[in-house]
Amino acid sequence: MARHVTQRNDEPAPRGLRVVGKNESCAVAVLHNCVLLYWRKNIVPEGSTWARRAFLDVRRDLPGEKIVFFTVVDAACSLDTPAEVRKEIAGILKTYEAQLGAAAITFEGSGFKMTMVRSVITAIYVASRTQFPNSVFGAVEAAATWVESMSRSNPPSALISAVNALRH
Repeated sequence: MARHVTQRNDEPAPRGLRVVGKNESCAVAVLHNCVLLYWRKNIVPEGSTWARRAFLDVRRDLPGEKIVFFTVVDAACSLDTPAEVRKEIAGILKTYEAQLGAAAITFEGSGFKMTMVRSVITAIYVASRTQFPNSVFGAVEAAATWVESMSRSNPPSALISAVNALRH
């Protein structure tokens, strides 16, 4: 079973975390140069729309910095992905390819199904020959540590706290 880092009720969200959009299915936020996309229950168009807005905001506010894209898919999230969402996320990655410093996607959960999902996403990244570092993870902690090693912007603890803030 994937390990979730729990946020105590009195633990504040990291300073500077700005929520772009949030509903029962997903949440999108910005933390400095990092766009965080958290899929909670379903992969829905609002998530990709808010992610595009978040990318625009980071580019406007920090024009010289590389953007980090940090996606988490909760173990309870349905993996059915509407074509419009796939197209929008692909468009975002293509539009900002030169400005992306790193992209990490975490599929929480365990078992054969989640291992296969992570393998498929890794194969898609390899086949698409992206121009930015990217990796697929099974735990937020590992993804946050990797992102920090690639971008040197947000410490892992800040990313983990940000995900926990979006989770709750």
